[in-house]
Amino acid sequence: MDASDFLAQALAYHSVIEHNYRKGTIPSSANLDDALVEVYVALLRYIAEVQSARHESAVARVGKSITALIDEPLDRLRAVVEQKSAVVDQWKMIVRDEDQSRHAEDILGRIDEMARQVHSIDLRTNDQEELSILDWISTFSYSNIQNETKKSRSPETGAWLVQSSDRYQRWKTTPGQLLWLHGPVGCGKSVLCSTIIADTDLHCQQNEPCVLAYWYFKFSDNETQGMESMVRSFIRQLCPRPIPNPIRRIWKDHRRNREPDLEVLLTIFKEILDLLPGDIFIIFDALDECPVETREKSLLTFMEDLIKDFPTKAHLLATSRPEPDIHNALMRHTLFGLEDALSGDVEKFVQERLANGKLRRWNRPILERIEHELLNVSERRFRWVDLQLKRLEGCHIPQDIDEALTTIPNTLEATYKDILEREILPRYRDAVRSIFTWLTFSMKPLSREAVAEVAGFPSPDSVIEICTTQMVTLNTADGTIRLAHFSVKEFLLSEQVTHWCHLSEMLGHRTILSQILSRILTEKEELTYEIAMSKPLLLYGSKSWPDHFRQLESLTPDSIPEIYLMLLELFTERVVYLNWHRLRGMGYSHFNSFMVSEWPRPTNMAISMQFETLVELLLELKFDSMGFPLQSRESLLVHAARSSIDILVLLLKRAITVPFPEVKEIFLELQPRSEKDRATLSLIVDLLWNMGALYGLEESKIIHPVMLLSMTKNPNCADELLDICFDRDDQNTIPVTAELLEAAFGNVDRRVGILKVLLRQRKEELQFTQQIMRLVADISPFNSELAILVLRNHSQITCLLPEHAETFAGGASSEVLRLALEVYGENIMSQRNVLLAASVNPGARDMIRLLLSGKESNATLRHAMILAAATERKMEGLEFLCFVLDLWGPQTEIDQDIMIAAVNNYFRGMAILEAFLARQQAGFAVSEAILLEAAYKSTQEVMQLLMNNGGSEIPIRQELLLAAANNRDYGLSVLRFLLLFVGPDFEVPLNLLEAAAGNPAKSNGDDFRAVIDMFKEATVPDSVFMAAYDKPDHMRVLLERYGNSAPVTDLIIAMSNCWTLGSLATFQLLLEQHVLVVDKWVIEQTAARNYQCLWDMLRHVPQFPINEQVIIAIKYESGVRLILRHAEEKGLLTEEMIKIALSSTLLETPWLKHFLAEVNLKAPLTDSVLALAGKRDPELQLLLSQP
Repeated sequence: MDASDFLAQALAYHSVIEHNYRKGTIPSSANLDDALVEVYVALLRYIAEVQSARHESAVARVGKSITALIDEPLDRLRAVVEQKSAVVDQWKMIVRDEDQSRHAEDILGRIDEMARQVHSIDLRTNDQEELSILDWISTFSYSNIQNETKKSRSPETGAWLVQSSDRYQRWKTTPGQLLWLHGPVGCGKSVLCSTIIADTDLHCQQNEPCVLAYWYFKFSDNETQGMESMVRSFIRQLCPRPIPNPIRRIWKDHRRNREPDLEVLLTIFKEILDLLPGDIFIIFDALDECPVETREKSLLTFMEDLIKDFPTKAHLLATSRPEPDIHNALMRHTLFGLEDALSGDVEKFVQERLANGKLRRWNRPILERIEHELLNVSERRFRWVDLQLKRLEGCHIPQDIDEALTTIPNTLEATYKDILEREILPRYRDAVRSIFTWLTFSMKPLSREAVAEVAGFPSPDSVIEICTTQMVTLNTADGTIRLAHFSVKEFLLSEQVTHWCHLSEMLGHRTILSQILSRILTEKEELTYEIAMSKPLLLYGSKSWPDHFRQLESLTPDSIPEIYLMLLELFTERVVYLNWHRLRGMGYSHFNSFMVSEWPRPTNMAISMQFETLVELLLELKFDSMGFPLQSRESLLVHAARSSIDILVLLLKRAITVPFPEVKEIFLELQPRSEKDRATLSLIVDLLWNMGALYGLEESKIIHPVMLLSMTKNPNCADELLDICFDRDDQNTIPVTAELLEAAFGNVDRRVGILKVLLRQRKEELQFTQQIMRLVADISPFNSELAILVLRNHSQITCLLPEHAETFAGGASSEVLRLALEVYGENIMSQRNVLLAASVNPGARDMIRLLLSGKESNATLRHAMILAAATERKMEGLEFLCFVLDLWGPQTEIDQDIMIAAVNNYFRGMAILEAFLARQQAGFAVSEAILLEAAYKSTQEVMQLLMNNGGSEIPIRQELLLAAANNRDYGLSVLRFLLLFVGPDFEVPLNLLEAAAGNPAKSNGDDFRAVIDMFKEATVPDSVFMAAYDKPDHMRVLLERYGNSAPVTDLIIAMSNCWTLGSLATFQLLLEQHVLVVDKWVIEQTAARNYQCLWDMLRHVPQFPINEQVIIAIKYESGVRLILRHAEEKGLLTEEMIKIALSSTLLETPWLKHFLAEVNLKAPLTDSVLALAGKRDPELQLLLSQP
């Protein structure tokens, strides 16, 4: 009974251990296996011995005692099991610890993977944010115009200019040049410009970092005619990556709902140009198609400023007609008349069309006559020639050619009249005139469908067919229809209507506006997204009618009564207003999600659009028929303060009184947009003063401090408002409180202006407190003007603290620091912390020279300053070091601490040591401690410099060599260099070889090979191989020399404990060198847990086993997928493998479906496989059951 109990307990105990602790993926599990086997062998021997005794003869058994039969084997069994169980328990604990370690590594691995994923997400997020910023800057497709224009030119167009013109070549190679190409209408300027852009683009690609930006002004697209659109596009075209701070700054303002105006954009653009390292080429086409007002007000000045501000990098080129204002502005630059120069291009254009166009069907004499007639004119023009060729292409018989050639119109205007009279049937004239009106005055190009809707044509194709390609053209890139040429628009425009097609600008906008509003007002039912998208003219009109209305705003309601009646209906009919506002203000993808509660109220909307007369009419209605809550005039006032100063004045004149809180908001939100608006600010203050709204409830008429505080916080005009109030205050009754001064300095946009006002109006009341001085010092690197203002008025400073002086010294400009020295005095500015802060500020050089030159400065201070400079990794530290060394002379001692700081300086160490040597600095001495630091942290060049300047006299000890072997930044190059000094008989000790083998710096192995050469033993210990287990370059050297002695098993265990890029590369190296024999254990240690190992084995081991056991051993999804794919490709996929795959929890069902759908099985699957598939997913069963 004892034997049975002992056997049962022993088997149960060790079975539990085997189940819970035996893990094939852990190295120590093999030792546990051996111990368990020995226990089981002892148990089996005992059972076998007892069984053998049972089968002996009775006589034999009688001759033995019971003890001999049972107890003696049991005693032996107990002894063996107890001995082996102790071993099992030891390995059980080791396995458990290793298993826990492995779990910890798994967790850390997952954390690392999460970190990599987070980093990847960060990169994608940054990319997405940068794209969002660039899209906010500009989404205009400037290259589309270039691509369309390129289609119009012959292959050799402009070759004479880009290849042979001295003026053009000089412009391309010499910065600070503006080249103006001018020529008459229709001479081919834009086509030539496209050639220049292509040539310049190629030049920039071949000469990095040169960059190109270009802009086409197009008469048919209002977006191309605005300065803001152009500057935004230039910023995007030239913006470097990553996006620089100036753009991110205005992006932050945008996210605070503050959009940059043109002035800000121009400043940002110039800041971007400052950042660009190479030449900048900027090309403008068709300046004359930019509105005259924009040209004279900003464009031509902008061009002049670019040349003036960037004379060493800017190349500007412009094309246009020789309009007087353009000529006057650009005449001092390089001029190039194109009319005669383009004559050859016109000839090539005609010849190419005759040879390859529709006219090539005619015989040679006719073609020669056509060429002669078209080119034998006083002025060759591309546009005129193109129109005549199109006319001739419509000829069918020689008589048609004769008639066309004998009736050729002499001018473009005559040609257009001839086309209209000859091509347009009388019954289509009204429709064509309507089309011309819309194409001439529309705010952006119209789609084919919209133009057809204007004319009432069922098919968009009719527009081109009836209007002819001579007058209109289809842009295939975006499907829009435009007037064919700027000269067409000039022909059509006439305030004196003398021809049926002539148009008046005022009448044109009135016609378009009337038609748009009529279409909007006919939509009495709420529009769905689908219906809205089917009405292209409605979409255009809903967004563009305000722009057309602005062209008529100078007209009174009595002049255009029908327009104002329709506008009032639009703003007072609920459904109509809803439809329009959805179409206008929302992206169509959000068409139906726009909440009615979020509608801007109609009057607020009119204020935002700055339609003063319309606002006045809406106020006269005195009711809101849409069911909105009645809007008090006070709420409108704040909205008007943000949107329109003129409307704010209108509302204030109608108001009797304005509540105090409302006035606060008005002053906080006031946003003047022009000089006229700024001149009106005093009127606004007067209106509010006269109604008693500025001094609250107090009887004395003194502006309330709260009101002044609100004005002070205004980011747009705080200084102007305060100036107006102080000017009114003859008795100096307005106090400058600490709270007001704090608000003034806190107003980021206007604080300099506010301070100038306060200093001019109330200087004696100002007190620059400790808090204010801390702020001024903090921002002095970025706002010198404010710091200069404060320091020049130092009598108002209430406290002079060294910490503020230290902050100034650390970043302020030389001008600010000159004033700071006057204000704080030498005692404060010479303090240790102040000078140390100044040491890395290039702007502090003059101040330091003034403070330190010609004086016996404290040796401790000198040492601290040089030490700080030697430690500083930025270039400023090296510059300052050279500065003070020159200032103090070679007698200034350099001690060991400074030398160690220099050799430890990762970026500037070599340059600092060279600076010491160049000046023959006193105290430059190389010690063993300095060599140790250099060996461990510096480059071979630094070590060589030290050895050449005294270091070679110091004995090379093993400690120094070990420090070099452990140099993580620069690898073994320093060690290899030092070994040159130890002599040929030197034997590399084992600990040095191990350190060298484990050096983590990336290398090609040459330095390690040099170390190995000095190791005299025939073999290296396993410890050297183990040190290099994740250093593939070092392992390659070891395998070359001692490959047969590599401890492969230990290496695999070390690598599998921590897979890194290095250990994976080493594993691949072992496979390539055929050092590693792939067996079951190796697969379990490597491929079963690591995809890269599995991939490498499949590539480098032809006999890699593809079987069911390998699939079961692999513990990750991608590995199982790879094996199954490999098995299928090699024709080794079995039914058993499919069953394992169907049972696997690693594989996702969709992937299994995809994989099994592609599998080409050699034999039908059995019912058991189909049943297993059905259990997993019925669709899988159906898929596998198909023949």
